[in-house]
Amino acid sequence: AMEYLHSKNIIHKDLKTLNVLLDSRNQPKICDFGISMKKGGNTNLNKSFGTASIMPPEQHKKLEYNESVDVYAFGIMLWEMLTREIPFDGIDQAQIIYAVAMKGKRPLIPNNTPKLLDLLIRKCWNQNPQDRPSFYWIFSQFSSGNVQFPGDRK
Repeated sequence: AMEYLHSKNIIHKDLKTLNVLLDSRNQPKICDFGISMKKGGNTNLNKSFGTASIMPPEQHKKLEYNESVDVYAFGIMLWEMLTREIPFDGIDQAQIIYAVAMKGKRPLIPNNTPKLLDLLIRKCWNQNPQDRPSFYWIFSQFSSGNVQFPGDRK
């Protein structure tokens, strides 16, 4: 779904587990497009939006951004699915913003995480937005079976 949105130049800007619903066949459906925008549109750099724990450094710093903000958020979602935890749980929003934007902090990835899943999450979280993968590449990694969660079978 995110690959499709990005192919239509739509940036979700608030991709998170709470905005992904499951249908009757347990297929994910992305929702809440309230702050979505067309790529190249007004990025409202001075307006605060979204959830601090899923926002990438460039949004916290109020810098120009592109569709890679969704890739960063997807990396947080992967971490949540892996750990079944809330990122930066119990930490104040101002502390999260400082840690992510200024210190490059990210949630801790468990040591027993499959190597390629660990690598994918880290790529999604790259401090440099240009170094984050596209959803096309991410989809190819999952559909080929290269990236798997613990307990998945090829």
